[in-house]
Amino acid sequence: GGIFVGGVVGKSNAGTYVTCYNTGAVTNSGKAKDSLQPCDVGIGGFAGYLLGKASTFTGTATAYNYNSGTVLDDSESTYVGAGGCVGFVNAEGSELSYLKNLADGDITVENKTLNRIWVGGVVGAINALCTMDYASNAGNLSFYNLTVNKTGYVVAGGVLGGFCFANKTIQSAEVTFRGLTNEGDVECASKKVDGAGGCNMAAGDASMQNYSYIGGICGVGEAYSKYFLDCVNSGLVDIDNQLQTRMGGVLGY
Repeated sequence: GGIFVGGVVGKSNAGTYVTCYNTGAVTNSGKAKDSLQPCDVGIGGFAGYLLGKASTFTGTATAYNYNSGTVLDDSESTYVGAGGCVGFVNAEGSELSYLKNLADGDITVENKTLNRIWVGGVVGAINALCTMDYASNAGNLSFYNLTVNKTGYVVAGGVLGGFCFANKTIQSAEVTFRGLTNEGDVECASKKVDGAGGCNMAAGDASMQNYSYIGGICGVGEAYSKYFLDCVNSGLVDIDNQLQTRMGGVLGY
C-alpha cells in the first residue's frame, strides 16, 4: 500500500491544527506499491497526506504551524509527494495559510529511481483546490543521484512543488496565492561528499517524454490559470541534470 509519513501526522482527514510544530527528522526509506493514485508516498515535516475532508492549519503572521526538522526520501518508491510541511494535498478546501518551513527544515531526495515526484519547501503537490497565502520556506531542497524514467518528471518549487497537471479540474480552476516567500536553495546537482550526480535519465533512454519543472516559488502553476501575487524568492535555483527542464526564479511554468 501507500506510505504516508509526517512529523505530526501521517494522514489527516478534517484535522485542525493550531500553533503545532515538528522539530524532528522525518525519513522514508520504505518501498510503496507502484502506481497508486494520486501518489504512492506522501512525506512531510508536519503531515504526509491530506485527504478526505478539508484540514485547517490556523495561522497568523505571529502564531503559526511550522516544521524545522529535516525531510528525507531515499526510498525505492517511484511516485512521491514530499514537502517541508505537507507532502501531498488531496482534500479540497484545506487551509494552509501562514504554514512555515524554517531554516533547519531541509528537504532531500536522493539515491533512487523514480517515475514522478513533486517536492516543495512547504507543500509537495496539490491535487485539490486549497488556500496557502503567506506560506514560507527557509529550508533547502536538494536532489542527488536520481534516475528518472523516460515517462517521468521532477516538479519542484521553493514553496510549492506544483499542481497536479493531469487533474482536469485543477487545470481549469483559477487560483490566487498571495505573499509566498522562499529563502531556501533549490539544487539538483552533484553531492560534495560522494560526487553523485543530480537528475539523470535511465540507462538506454535517448530522451525524455515529459518536461520537468523547477521554480523558486512553484514548479508548475502559472500556465494553468494560477496567479501568484506579491511572492518573493531569494534562494538559488541550480539545476545540473539530463532532463528536459523548464525553470525560473519564481515559476518553472
